[in-house]
Amino acid sequence: MKYMYTIIVILVIVMLVIGIFLVEGNSDITDYETDWETTGDISGLWNEEIIIEFKDGTTESLKILRENKLSINPFKITRDGEEITGVTYNLYATASQEGTGYTGCEIEEFTLTTAYRRMPSTMIDSFNNIIIPTVLEFDEKTQIVHNYIDLEDAIGSEIAGTYAVTWTINEDQIRYRGLPNSEWRIVERPDGQLVTMTVHEDEIYLILEPGVGTG
Repeated sequence: MKYMYTIIVILVIVMLVIGIFLVEGNSDITDYETDWETTGDISGLWNEEIIIEFKDGTTESLKILRENKLSINPFKITRDGEEITGVTYNLYATASQEGTGYTGCEIEEFTLTTAYRRMPSTMIDSFNNIIIPTVLEFDEKTQIVHNYIDLEDAIGSEIAGTYAVTWTINEDQIRYRGLPNSEWRIVERPDGQLVTMTVHEDEIYLILEPGVGTG
């Protein structure tokens, strides 16, 4: 395939509201953090991460790319003419115990939908991943989802244009409980992510739109 990819990346609140992306200013942190905002005796965090993969096999964290270029809005990143070949969505969870009595935290099964479409609304394909129940050790960041999209497979046969890849947690709420036998409680789902790609024949570059997301 001779097309190359321009990627315009927008942080999206999947619950279809306008969102503001707050940069935390630490280039060592590669993901977007959301507090569970629980009121019980277990607290927690979601961490969502987008990794950009280049044709030479190297990868870059989307968040680090954004934080290194905040002075320009929007800004353009080139990578020595390297084609962008894939994007990865990672989801992590961290649980903390407020007090004692539990041996860990269990997150119930949920479904992640990955979809890609030609903008504005022509669906190309979508598929569901069943995320099996996960047991978290307290205060340990645990990976729950690793979802890689090969752009050649996803839109390689499509004509030049603009395409979107989305990662959405289907359930509005996810259940969790303290182990061994706490009652189930609920937490709001992670935000989810949207990556918009423009396919060109002549060049490759990455454009990041800081500040505002759209649902």
